[in-house]
Amino acid sequence: CWVLLSTLAHIDNAPEDAEDACRAGLRTLALEFVLARQGGLAPREDRNQQRLTAAMRSLRGLHPLDQPKLLKAAIATVEHGGRVSPEEQELLAGVAAALDCPLPPMQSPR
Repeated sequence: CWVLLSTLAHIDNAPEDAEDACRAGLRTLALEFVLARQGGLAPREDRNQQRLTAAMRSLRGLHPLDQPKLLKAAIATVEHGGRVSPEEQELLAGVAAALDCPLPPMQSPR
């Protein structure tokens, strides 16, 4: 969850705002403590998206009732700044597809 939400937080936020965006997502999962445990966000640089790919493989194994919760956390992360960029929307659509979860309506892209 931390890798996915960190990745989403890095997309369209200034470095000083990215941690707050990730925290918003983690808060929906009652996992805010993860940022302190991990020492902040996952690194922005993810060569060939290897870290994100590995995280998504793991997250596909979530219990079906937990998948919508994760998707809500991802949405909370990208909506934290007030609007959702096309890049954020695209990654969310990929996450929803990987989790086999419908993507609910969101704020308009920037």
